[in-house]
Amino acid sequence: MFTPGSDGHLCGVYTEFECLAVKLVGRRARSVFVACIYRPPGPVSSAFTNQLCQLLDQLVLLNTRFVVAGDFNALGDIAGHINYHVADVFTQYDLQQHVNVPTHVGGNTLDVVVSQDHEPGGQLISSLAVQLVYFSDHHLVSCCIGIPPTPPVTTTYSYRPLRKMDTTAFCHDILQSRLYDSSVTDADEYAELLDAEVKRVLDMHAPLRTGRRRSGQHDNRQLSDEAPNLRPMFIVTIRLDG
Repeated sequence: MFTPGSDGHLCGVYTEFECLAVKLVGRRARSVFVACIYRPPGPVSSAFTNQLCQLLDQLVLLNTRFVVAGDFNALGDIAGHINYHVADVFTQYDLQQHVNVPTHVGGNTLDVVVSQDHEPGGQLISSLAVQLVYFSDHHLVSCCIGIPPTPPVTTTYSYRPLRKMDTTAFCHDILQSRLYDSSVTDADEYAELLDAEVKRVLDMHAPLRTGRRRSGQHDNRQLSDEAPNLRPMFIVTIRLDG
């Protein structure tokens, strides 16, 4: 029997078909369950319709709009129709079958997309299309699910517009800086002076700016918390031409 888990996912034991269920969460906490089913070819048995009813019972109990789609391999007696036993199950649960054309090269409708499009909240399934493909004996069934997408996650970053900087003027100001007339002899002190002077001149020619960008799921370009505290393990050689 199919039962919803504590996190809202479907779980259970079935023998007549394979099922993969996912929860799509959109903007303003709106969500839709999508259950994808594959049933091997063969006569439609009462065991299959009973287990299908068990799955639909659990989907209804979740109190969330849902879509059931997949390869049912339940061909009907008329082209463009599915097996009447399966169609009867959909009628019992007041589900709308959106695929009404053949989805197989043999002229049968084997793939289904059903939903509760009679409920308020706008049409759930739209732009359904069936297209011929050359790598399968099934046609490609595509559609749009009416759920607002989640807003993109953005991050704020700082940058300098170095490509627009006048490099000639920058080099001139570096030559006029304290780097060339300092009496500092300690390497650590000169390194601090170098950092301060380069930053000062950069602020004149390429001041820091702030931007925003979308963050990808695997965006890992940020430094770790420990990275700024690590001491650079390299030597900078500076040549002063006087």
